[in-house]
Amino acid sequence: MTDLSISRDGSTVLIGAGPNPEVPGSGSYQVARYDRHGQLSWRLPVAMSVKSQSLNEDGSIAFVATYDSKLVAINARGKTVWETEASCKPIALGKDRSFLCFHDDDAESDIAFDLYDHKGRKRAEYPAIRDVLGLKMSVNLRHWVMWHAGGSLQVFGLESVKGSVVQPLAQVQVLGEVVDAAILPGKAPRVAALYNEGKAQRLRVWDFAGRLISEGSPSVRVDQLEFGATGTALVAYGNSDQGQYIEYFEAAPAAAKLNSKWIRGLPQFADYSSHLMSAVDLALIGYEEVNNASRLSCVLAFDPSGELRWKLPLISDEGSYFYAYAFASLSRILAVGTDDGNLSVFKF
Repeated sequence: MTDLSISRDGSTVLIGAGPNPEVPGSGSYQVARYDRHGQLSWRLPVAMSVKSQSLNEDGSIAFVATYDSKLVAINARGKTVWETEASCKPIALGKDRSFLCFHDDDAESDIAFDLYDHKGRKRAEYPAIRDVLGLKMSVNLRHWVMWHAGGSLQVFGLESVKGSVVQPLAQVQVLGEVVDAAILPGKAPRVAALYNEGKAQRLRVWDFAGRLISEGSPSVRVDQLEFGATGTALVAYGNSDQGQYIEYFEAAPAAAKLNSKWIRGLPQFADYSSHLMSAVDLALIGYEEVNNASRLSCVLAFDPSGELRWKLPLISDEGSYFYAYAFASLSRILAVGTDDGNLSVFKF
């Protein structure tokens, strides 16, 4: 298994898979769609490994990009709706079948992202003024934040697009290199950045007008950032020689300082860094517990008070690792993949 996605409503799970390079004849490159009950909807071969994939909100369309620069849209019946040449990373937008294609390290360096309509036709593109380090989509699939070398961040939304012209909603600057960013839509939208300032790490939160709301610093080395249960809370995760730690920050409504509310973790480095996910009332992270010669991979979920709401041990073949997971917060569906090729779906 190389890729794992779940639709926002939790109805559909999409996986990308390929042969194990250590096992001759172990399989072929393919993508497969499952429903939330584990029933296979379709399985299709692809010429090369999946580079990136995405599902629209209800799972009716899968966008799949492969390393031979092919980008296809596949419907719920397994039929190819359209196909085009592109080397970017597709990310579904909103409730329709349009999408954004992010030009990461493997794509054209002079374009930051393209916008496509539901028929696979390019609507607009946005130039890369300087090296683009990352892009993150909001949970409602309508807004995104992009950050560049030199400490600049830009906020976009569907309302940023007027015909073929794209204009950022906000731009902010930090005195250092951005490590990660987060975006929160809603009535009081926010954007946040985790960045390095010399040897220190900093956190900052702005509104969509670019006004600074709050700031602070993590207690341990972190490299991932998400918003917490409210627009005043942040969650950060790091996996370094200090160990695996998740830290929760909150600012009082009228305060400008982000305070560390709690920190949880283990003083052990994990072989694989997990992806941090934050739902309305949960922060989820994958952990590796190592005792002597044994290793247990699990998914942990903490509530805003720091209480462990559940711990999900992952059953896998001996020597296999936790690989990827995806959580649909609207329906409380969790999909988990391990590198022995097993896919599990849980309802909470």
